[in-house]
Amino acid sequence: MRSAGTKAWVGFVLRSDYAAIQRLMWDGDLRRQFVANPYGDRITDLSPQLAKLLTSREVAGIEESAYYRIASCARALAVVFEHGSVLLNAFGGLRFIEELLKNYLDAPSPTESTHELFDGYILAPEAIRVARSFEFDSNARWLVGLLEFEWAVWHSRRCVMGWAPLLPTLRGFKRTASLLNIRFELMALVEDVVRMRAANVPEAVYRWRCRPNFERPTFMLVFGAGDEIATVELNEGAFDNIDRYVVESVPLDGELCTLLAAHDLI
Repeated sequence: MRSAGTKAWVGFVLRSDYAAIQRLMWDGDLRRQFVANPYGDRITDLSPQLAKLLTSREVAGIEESAYYRIASCARALAVVFEHGSVLLNAFGGLRFIEELLKNYLDAPSPTESTHELFDGYILAPEAIRVARSFEFDSNARWLVGLLEFEWAVWHSRRCVMGWAPLLPTLRGFKRTASLLNIRFELMALVEDVVRMRAANVPEAVYRWRCRPNFERPTFMLVFGAGDEIATVELNEGAFDNIDRYVVESVPLDGELCTLLAAHDLI
């Protein structure tokens, strides 16, 4: 049995290497390198004595903590991105989650009102940022458009519940709304995902069958309307008019002005 003095000494040493231990929990590549060779250059650069400090039981504990983070991340993604999370799993898999966790470790919390470690207000914007440069299987970076739509809907729902808006208010608007230009036919893709989820098909089927129609881009305005979330599909002309109103202060045409005013957006 260790004496109290020994426990205090071990605790002090572990605290001095806390950053390295945390990195093992969040960085999948580093953790696998450590398990394969605890004395590798990348490990010793982080902490020269780390391999001597950690017993096999403690390494197992680190791997369990890493699993908790992966599972919590996947669960949070599924809450915000109802259909997008399915495609993230199919086209990105564990690689995407581990890339997100590695970036997430150093990402500052965007809001002081968020108390849960893996709350969507923290995780979703970071997931979209990572997805924009991530190398998905089958060149599926187009799925970012679906993520942006589902984040806009989820964010609007949070705002309706009374949360402070995380997204900036569009210039010329009185409250939060999201103006989206998605380069494929959004609802057709969503219908395909819903159909495949209902059939419980393997992930390989999503990679085979999910082929967005890029000939019909989607233009959308998303905002809270009372206790509901409005998703207004626009034609290209209406989108351009709102976009120029926001960016260049170009006047809105009569029909759009009436629509936005009716929802207390302008």
